[in-house]
Amino acid sequence: MTAIMFKARSPLFTALAFVSTLACAATGPVIGPTGLNVDAEISSAALAQDCAGTGSMRRSGDCAAAADGGTGLFGCGFCQQSNMQLALTASAGNGSVRIQVVEVRLLDAITGAQLDVLTSRSPQRWSNNAYAAWDETISAGTMLQVSYALSAADWTRIGGGNSWNTYSRRYRLEVVLRVDGVERTLQSGEITRVPEVVT
Repeated sequence: MTAIMFKARSPLFTALAFVSTLACAATGPVIGPTGLNVDAEISSAALAQDCAGTGSMRRSGDCAAAADGGTGLFGCGFCQQSNMQLALTASAGNGSVRIQVVEVRLLDAITGAQLDVLTSRSPQRWSNNAYAAWDETISAGTMLQVSYALSAADWTRIGGGNSWNTYSRRYRLEVVLRVDGVERTLQSGEITRVPEVVT
């Protein structure tokens, strides 16, 4: 029997996003078909743009169109990719477990209202001091730090017609994972939108 444990922890402070102490994300074990206990946490996230490729920074020529329909600062300097990182730990045992991101929701941190649904892509795992493509499986007895690129939120709509209004708000990510065929929901701490980079 598999007990799939999900919990939340205090994530990392990075130059890309400020994330405060995480709230409780889930309760109790979930029984799945394999013999592994899997622990999953949101370790950090950045709410920014949606860029071509999988890297966190791309030159402006590689940037996708701005989600708010503008050009301005999105058309110069660098494109910061929206992303999230998950920490995964599998207990000792045999075999491996499949990890799938079902949905990523952007919430208002104060009211809990759902503001947008973001699309995840390009799963990668940290290995040898760099991120590399990941097949979304975790083997028994291993710990992984994984990353997903995220689509940009519709900042103009969220800001009531003015995307600049969104920088002062605080948000949370709510992530629905399917682990070993069982769905559970994780929630991040408070996140602020990453400022646009001007060069």
